[in-house]
Amino acid sequence: MKMKPQSHIQSLINSLSNKNNIVIEKDKRTFSFERLTVSVCFILHKGNIAAFRPDDQLLMRYASAPIIIGINEFIDFNHQFIIQANGEIAYELIPLEEVMKRVESLNLWENLSYILMYNMKLMVNDHSKAVGRGTYEIIRSSIIELMVQTDDIKTKINACDYIQSRTNISRSRIMSILKDLKEGGYIDIEKGRLININQLPLKY
Repeated sequence: MKMKPQSHIQSLINSLSNKNNIVIEKDKRTFSFERLTVSVCFILHKGNIAAFRPDDQLLMRYASAPIIIGINEFIDFNHQFIIQANGEIAYELIPLEEVMKRVESLNLWENLSYILMYNMKLMVNDHSKAVGRGTYEIIRSSIIELMVQTDDIKTKINACDYIQSRTNISRSRIMSILKDLKEGGYIDIEKGRLININQLPLKY
């Protein structure tokens, strides 16, 4: 997958942000935006977050700064995500209408396009990992996904918890497969944290 378009994200943030509106929040703080009367965009300036689906608390994704979530007039960010801080974070909320006006007036469409293309790529990858796959294949994809997270995330997240929150597969099934993979020398896990992937088998 192509790299995160860091320069385009940061450039757009620089054009949109007002430093006086940036808020610092502590670890584990949870945000729900469904009671807001206007659609908003969430800008993460510093730190890591987890985004969950509100109706069943399914983990959608971990993300690291800089990111912008909610720049889409066809997806209601306020009701689609619950955000949780993973460590201390710095964030900012901007009304979507204001964001779009700024994009128009400053001709920031190129930056916005790269961000939307990247987000679409992430959604396609998530869909391809889940649809038509067996339990082991989904767990295998989740292990690979966890391995490429930042060190800040990997050192805090229990591998079984991560997979279960992403897939809703039973904990006992996940633990059984992780145990077999560890004993087979396919992965290295210490105190529940994924340390390394040696070579994951395609089939279980």
